[in-house]
Amino acid sequence: MLGFVEGEGSFFTRQDEYQLIFSIGQDSRDLALMEQIRYFFNNLGKGGNHNAALLYKETKGDLTKVIIIQKDYIENTLVPFFDSMI
Repeated sequence: MLGFVEGEGSFFTRQDEYQLIFSIGQDSRDLALMEQIRYFFNNLGKGGNHNAALLYKETKGDLTKVIIIQKDYIENTLVPFFDSMI
C-alpha cells in the first residue's frame, strides 16, 4: 500500500476551510481496486470499521478517488500507519 500511495496519493489542504485532505486516485476502469483501497482504509487502526474513506467518481474525466477528510483519522490513524512503514 505504501508504494501505491507514494505514486498515486497526496496530502493537501483547502486553505479556504483550513481542511487537511488525503486523496488517492486511479482511472475509473479500476473501480474495484479503489473500492478495496477504501475498504482497507476504513478498517485500518484501532477497532476498524471507520467511515473515514469516501469513494468519489469525478463527473468530468475518468478518475475515481478515495478521499479522507476526517482530520482526527488522518492524524491518529493514517499518518502513524505510513510513518511506521518508512
